[in-house]
Amino acid sequence: LETLLHELQDRTQLLSQLSHRVPGVIYQFRLYPDGRSCFPYASERMWDMYEVHPEEALHDASCVIARIHPQDVQAVLDSIETSATNMLPWRHEYRVVLPQQGTRWRFGDAVPERLPDGSVLWHGFITDITERRLHQERTHRLAYYDPLTGLPNRRLLIDRLERELAHLRRCGRLGALLFIDLDNFKQINDARGHAV
Repeated sequence: LETLLHELQDRTQLLSQLSHRVPGVIYQFRLYPDGRSCFPYASERMWDMYEVHPEEALHDASCVIARIHPQDVQAVLDSIETSATNMLPWRHEYRVVLPQQGTRWRFGDAVPERLPDGSVLWHGFITDITERRLHQERTHRLAYYDPLTGLPNRRLLIDRLERELAHLRRCGRLGALLFIDLDNFKQINDARGHAV
Protein backbone atom coordinates (compact mmCIF):
# COMPACT_ATOMS: atom_id res chain seq x y z
CA LEU A 1 0.00 0.00 0.00
CA GLU A 2 2.85 2.37 0.85
CA THR A 3 4.50 1.68 -2.53
CA LEU A 4 1.23 2.35 -4.34
CA LEU A 5 0.78 5.62 -2.45
CA HIS A 6 4.35 6.65 -3.30
CA GLU A 7 3.76 5.90 -7.02
CA LEU A 8 0.55 7.93 -6.95
CA GLN A 9 2.37 10.89 -5.41
CA ASP A 10 5.11 10.63 -8.06
CA ARG A 11 2.55 10.61 -10.88
CA THR A 12 0.68 13.55 -9.36
CA GLN A 13 3.93 15.50 -9.09
CA LEU A 14 4.83 14.65 -12.70
CA LEU A 15 1.42 15.80 -13.96
CA SER A 16 1.78 19.02 -11.98
CA GLN A 17 5.24 19.68 -13.44
CA LEU A 18 4.03 18.96 -16.98
CA SER A 19 1.03 21.26 -16.69
CA HIS A 20 3.26 24.09 -15.39
CA ARG A 21 5.97 23.67 -18.03
CA VAL A 22 4.10 23.11 -21.30
CA PRO A 23 3.67 26.28 -23.39
CA GLY A 24 -0.10 26.47 -23.08
CA VAL A 25 -3.10 25.45 -21.04
CA ILE A 26 -4.15 21.82 -20.64
CA TYR A 27 -7.89 21.72 -20.05
CA GLN A 28 -11.27 20.05 -20.07
CA PHE A 29 -14.20 22.00 -21.49
CA ARG A 30 -17.76 20.82 -20.90
CA LEU A 31 -20.81 21.86 -22.91
CA TYR A 32 -24.16 20.90 -21.37
CA PRO A 33 -27.30 20.16 -23.43
CA ASP A 34 -28.90 23.40 -22.16
CA GLY A 35 -25.99 25.49 -23.55
CA ARG A 36 -24.13 26.09 -20.29
CA SER A 37 -20.38 25.52 -20.38
CA CYS A 38 -17.49 25.30 -17.95
CA PHE A 39 -13.87 24.23 -17.56
CA PRO A 40 -13.92 21.31 -15.06
CA TYR A 41 -10.13 21.29 -15.25
CA ALA A 42 -7.61 23.86 -16.46
CA SER A 43 -3.93 24.08 -15.64
CA GLU A 44 -2.47 27.24 -14.15
CA ARG A 45 -1.46 28.36 -17.65
CA MET A 46 -5.11 29.38 -18.09
CA TRP A 47 -3.95 32.74 -16.76
CA ASP A 48 -1.31 33.06 -19.51
CA MET A 49 -3.83 32.26 -22.25
CA TYR A 50 -6.88 34.23 -21.02
CA GLU A 51 -5.86 36.20 -17.90
CA VAL A 52 -8.48 34.18 -16.03
CA HIS A 53 -7.69 31.92 -13.08
CA PRO A 54 -8.81 28.27 -13.50
CA GLU A 55 -11.16 28.45 -10.52
CA GLU A 56 -13.03 31.38 -12.12
CA ALA A 57 -14.06 29.15 -15.05
CA LEU A 58 -14.63 25.97 -13.04
CA HIS A 59 -18.45 26.29 -13.11
CA ASP A 60 -18.99 28.91 -15.84
CA ALA A 61 -16.91 29.46 -18.99
CA SER A 62 -18.39 32.88 -19.76
CA CYS A 63 -15.36 34.71 -18.30
CA VAL A 64 -13.13 32.92 -20.84
CA ILE A 65 -15.55 33.37 -23.74
CA ALA A 66 -15.70 37.10 -22.93
CA ARG A 67 -11.96 37.32 -23.69
CA ILE A 68 -12.42 36.11 -27.29
CA HIS A 69 -12.15 38.89 -29.88
CA PRO A 70 -15.64 40.17 -30.83
CA GLN A 71 -14.99 39.41 -34.52
CA ASP A 72 -13.95 35.82 -33.71
CA VAL A 73 -16.34 34.76 -30.94
CA GLN A 74 -19.16 33.51 -33.19
CA ALA A 75 -16.78 31.42 -35.30
CA VAL A 76 -15.32 29.87 -32.13
CA LEU A 77 -18.79 29.03 -30.78
CA ASP A 78 -19.85 27.62 -34.16
CA SER A 79 -16.73 25.46 -34.34
CA ILE A 80 -17.43 24.08 -30.86
CA GLU A 81 -21.02 23.30 -31.86
CA THR A 82 -19.85 21.54 -35.03
CA SER A 83 -17.37 19.48 -33.02
CA ALA A 84 -20.09 18.53 -30.52
CA THR A 85 -22.65 17.64 -33.18
CA ASN A 86 -20.29 15.52 -35.29
CA MET A 87 -18.03 14.33 -32.45
CA LEU A 88 -14.99 15.47 -34.40
CA PRO A 89 -11.79 16.96 -32.95
CA TRP A 90 -11.97 20.70 -32.32
CA ARG A 91 -9.18 22.75 -33.90
CA HIS A 92 -9.44 26.49 -34.20
CA GLU A 93 -7.29 29.64 -34.47
CA TYR A 94 -8.72 32.83 -32.99
CA ARG A 95 -7.85 36.09 -31.28
CA VAL A 96 -8.32 37.06 -27.67
CA VAL A 97 -8.33 40.55 -26.19
CA LEU A 98 -6.66 40.56 -22.77
CA PRO A 99 -6.46 43.40 -20.22
CA GLN A 100 -2.68 43.14 -19.78
CA GLN A 101 -1.40 41.48 -22.97
CA GLY A 102 -3.71 43.11 -25.50
CA THR A 103 -4.75 41.25 -28.64
CA ARG A 104 -3.14 37.82 -29.00
CA TRP A 105 -3.69 34.77 -31.21
CA ARG A 106 -4.60 31.35 -29.79
CA PHE A 107 -4.76 27.85 -31.25
CA GLY A 108 -6.96 25.24 -29.60
CA ASP A 109 -6.91 21.50 -30.22
CA ALA A 110 -9.21 19.11 -28.33
CA VAL A 111 -10.94 15.74 -28.59
CA PRO A 112 -14.64 15.45 -27.63
CA GLU A 113 -16.32 12.75 -25.58
CA ARG A 114 -20.10 12.41 -25.15
CA LEU A 115 -21.14 11.89 -21.54
CA PRO A 116 -24.19 9.89 -20.34
CA ASP A 117 -26.13 13.10 -19.49
CA GLY A 118 -25.85 14.30 -23.11
CA SER A 119 -23.13 16.86 -22.43
CA VAL A 120 -19.85 16.86 -24.36
CA LEU A 121 -16.47 16.98 -22.63
CA TRP A 122 -13.37 18.02 -24.58
CA HIS A 123 -9.84 17.19 -23.45
CA GLY A 124 -7.39 19.60 -25.03
CA PHE A 125 -4.62 22.11 -25.21
CA ILE A 126 -4.56 25.82 -26.11
CA THR A 127 -1.36 27.66 -26.98
CA ASP A 128 -0.19 31.12 -28.08
CA ILE A 129 0.47 31.45 -31.82
CA THR A 130 0.79 35.25 -31.97
CA GLU A 131 4.36 35.29 -33.30
CA ARG A 132 3.53 32.76 -36.02
CA ARG A 133 0.47 34.75 -37.13
CA LEU A 134 2.44 38.03 -37.19
CA HIS A 135 5.12 36.34 -39.30
CA GLN A 136 2.45 35.02 -41.71
CA GLU A 137 0.92 38.50 -42.01
CA ARG A 138 4.34 40.08 -42.69
CA THR A 139 5.13 37.44 -45.31
CA HIS A 140 1.73 37.97 -46.97
CA ARG A 141 2.26 41.73 -46.96
CA LEU A 142 5.72 41.41 -48.53
CA ALA A 143 4.39 39.05 -51.21
CA TYR A 144 1.28 41.02 -52.21
CA TYR A 145 1.89 44.71 -51.46
CA ASP A 146 4.40 47.25 -52.73
CA PRO A 147 6.72 48.20 -49.83
CA LEU A 148 7.09 51.81 -51.05
CA THR A 149 3.43 52.72 -51.60
CA GLY A 150 1.63 50.03 -49.60
CA LEU A 151 -0.60 49.42 -52.62
CA PRO A 152 -1.51 45.93 -53.87
CA ASN A 153 1.02 44.63 -56.41
CA ARG A 154 0.68 42.66 -59.63
CA ARG A 155 0.94 39.32 -57.78
CA LEU A 156 -2.16 40.18 -55.71
CA LEU A 157 -4.03 41.31 -58.83
CA ILE A 158 -3.27 38.00 -60.58
CA ASP A 159 -4.25 36.04 -57.46
CA ARG A 160 -7.60 37.84 -57.24
CA LEU A 161 -8.23 37.43 -60.97
CA GLU A 162 -7.56 33.68 -60.77
CA ARG A 163 -9.92 33.33 -57.80
CA GLU A 164 -12.66 35.28 -59.54
CA LEU A 165 -12.26 33.32 -62.79
CA ALA A 166 -12.50 30.04 -60.86
CA HIS A 167 -15.64 31.32 -59.11
CA LEU A 168 -17.22 32.36 -62.43
CA ARG A 169 -16.45 28.94 -63.93
CA ARG A 170 -18.03 27.14 -60.96
CA CYS A 171 -21.16 29.30 -61.22
CA GLY A 172 -21.30 29.11 -65.01
CA ARG A 173 -21.26 32.90 -65.29
CA LEU A 174 -19.34 35.46 -67.34
CA GLY A 175 -17.40 38.47 -66.15
CA ALA A 176 -15.69 41.57 -67.47
CA LEU A 177 -12.41 43.27 -66.63
CA LEU A 178 -11.58 46.94 -67.07
CA PHE A 179 -8.03 48.28 -66.93
CA ILE A 180 -7.31 51.97 -66.54
CA ASP A 181 -3.81 53.12 -67.39
CA LEU A 182 -2.23 56.53 -66.94
CA ASP A 183 -0.13 57.68 -69.90
CA ASN A 184 3.21 59.31 -69.19
CA PHE A 185 3.03 58.55 -65.47
CA LYS A 186 6.83 58.66 -65.32
CA GLN A 187 6.69 62.38 -66.14
CA ILE A 188 4.48 62.97 -63.06
CA ASN A 189 6.97 61.07 -60.88
CA ASP A 190 9.92 62.98 -62.35
CA ALA A 191 8.25 66.39 -62.08
CA ARG A 192 6.38 66.02 -58.78
CA GLY A 193 8.32 63.26 -57.03
CA HIS A 194 7.43 59.70 -56.00
CA ALA A 195 5.82 60.82 -52.73
CA VAL A 196 3.17 62.79 -54.63
